[in-house]
Amino acid sequence: MMIKFQDDNDRAAQDPIFCETLSRVGCWRTCRLGCMGWALRHSRLGAAECFVDKVCVTAEYRGRGIGNALVGRAETAARQRGCTTMSLYVRRNNRAVRLYERHGYVITHSFGGCFTQCATGTRDWYNMEKQL
Repeated sequence: MMIKFQDDNDRAAQDPIFCETLSRVGCWRTCRLGCMGWALRHSRLGAAECFVDKVCVTAEYRGRGIGNALVGRAETAARQRGCTTMSLYVRRNNRAVRLYERHGYVITHSFGGCFTQCATGTRDWYNMEKQL
């Protein structure tokens, strides 16, 4: 799981799993993913805002409450840092949408288009947010 706070530097470059993933997907896909990240990145997080960047559970472990525990832990960490708002992006057809809704996140808007289709393989995304 990766959470971004207002005072964080770009942690992706420091994340060995992220770097390993980029080395596996190749230059062109890496470029497309980088462009997507740049285009969708929060310009600046306010002092009381937190952005959930990644939540990943290996397929064989899904449905065991691990995602639920990760989201709960992220919210605890955000509260400890004084955050009052958490937000994230999720594909519309991702079953995690229901997980986030159970945790109190609401869909603030949907987005997507040719650029997101090219970068991620789907054009249908939600922005979800929760007041802590």
